[in-house]
Amino acid sequence: MKKLSKNEISAGFIKHAIAWDEAESEAFFGFFAALDNLVMREPLKALEVMDLICRQSNNPKVLSNLGAGSIQDWLMLRADVELDYYNAHKGSYFAQLIKIANRNKNFRMALKETWSVGLPEDEWAFILKASGRSK
Repeated sequence: MKKLSKNEISAGFIKHAIAWDEAESEAFFGFFAALDNLVMREPLKALEVMDLICRQSNNPKVLSNLGAGSIQDWLMLRADVELDYYNAHKGSYFAQLIKIANRNKNFRMALKETWSVGLPEDEWAFILKASGRSK
């Protein structure tokens, strides 16, 4: 399978999220899976793609799917990587997230679709602040 560019993943994810029927959604599922793969293997690159998606679309369905899906998975990353590795890189992960949230209104909207399940209180407080949400 050909390696997809950030733009290809972004465009395909948007088409997957706004698909009108199951067949159309299935046709673009590979782009969703490509982003999911980045979340698990290249978290900072995944953030770049999620930022790009939010810069290319303000569709509420896209932002909701991104927030409750890929961004939520990104926040839960520590469950899928070695904890020592996660803790060593956590500062840069969250610094990048806040940088994106500060400059991208749509990214903040997508962050509002996340939830606190499984997140330590300090990390959830950070996400609330980044999204502009109070609880």
